[in-house]
Amino acid sequence: MKLPLAVLCRGADCEAAVMFVHSRKTGRNIMLDATPDPTGRVVLIEDGTKLFAISLTDEQLATDERERYADHHQTCPNAGDFRGGRRR
Repeated sequence: MKLPLAVLCRGADCEAAVMFVHSRKTGRNIMLDATPDPTGRVVLIEDGTKLFAISLTDEQLATDERERYADHHQTCPNAGDFRGGRRR
């Protein structure tokens, strides 16, 4: 699976590498930490030629062994500075 190009977060105190992936549920891009995180709740799946992100339920977390990623809004120290795709 080819991952999207990683970019740096624009938060003042955060320069983490992030990637944008379409949510399978909403179709909108979500920002994920580019480095896999075993405590993350998001897995990536391929559907044809497209890559989608899926959030796992608590039940799925217990048994799913795929590589996981964290939603960057959960890990960014500047998450409160961003809302609706725009910086405040």
